[in-house]
Amino acid sequence: MEDHEEICESFIEALNKAKAKLKPYKEISPLSQQTTPMGSDMGHMKLPAIELPTFNGDIDKWLHFRDMFSALVHSKPNLPPIQKFHYLKSVLSGIAAEVIQFIEVTTDNYEIAWELLTRRYRNNIQLVQFYYNAILELQFVRGESFVELQRVHDSVRKSVRALQSLGRFSESLEFWIISIVCKRLDSNSRKDWQMLINGKEIEEIKLDDFFEFLENKIMALKAAYGSEKKTDYKSRPNMYNMGK
Repeated sequence: MEDHEEICESFIEALNKAKAKLKPYKEISPLSQQTTPMGSDMGHMKLPAIELPTFNGDIDKWLHFRDMFSALVHSKPNLPPIQKFHYLKSVLSGIAAEVIQFIEVTTDNYEIAWELLTRRYRNNIQLVQFYYNAILELQFVRGESFVELQRVHDSVRKSVRALQSLGRFSESLEFWIISIVCKRLDSNSRKDWQMLINGKEIEEIKLDDFFEFLENKIMALKAAYGSEKKTDYKSRPNMYNMGK
């Protein structure tokens, strides 16, 4: 019996020592607190917090701010109106904040403040003019550079998306936009585009094809010249003539 008791005591002592060694590893497990095990309910996964958008009154930022704030705050039925009001005031600055600065923060006044703000920046004529002018006043590309082409691509695509969102874009504008933007490109890029559309009818030339052309050109220049930002296009052979 004494041998049996000694064996039991030794086993319990060894088990407690093992638990003591494992305890630090059990306490330090930040990854397990942030992830969800395979097969568990994905609905309980803790996602990183989304930062609320800010707005200072710049008209080109309005559509993004309106859509983001509406999705994250305004459209949430379980969020009290007065809390929405505090969120709204916290993300506004400059002339945008002045629109609602004298409205008292109360439950009933939130909808009034939101309506006042949206009415101020809901001027579709001004927005449409802004995005059309952004295309018309696009800066010329300074040499065959992927940085410059990326700037053109992103600026035009942003304007087109905004016009689509405002319901002021149609297929009839596509060739006009392509023609305007193409004049802003460097000579090599213009030649490459003209070779690509050679023999096509106007109706066949689509804006998506033009964006794809720019994207392919940007990737090709990145691959060929690495981190080089600016090069002399006069000394560079035409991409479609290389290897001929």
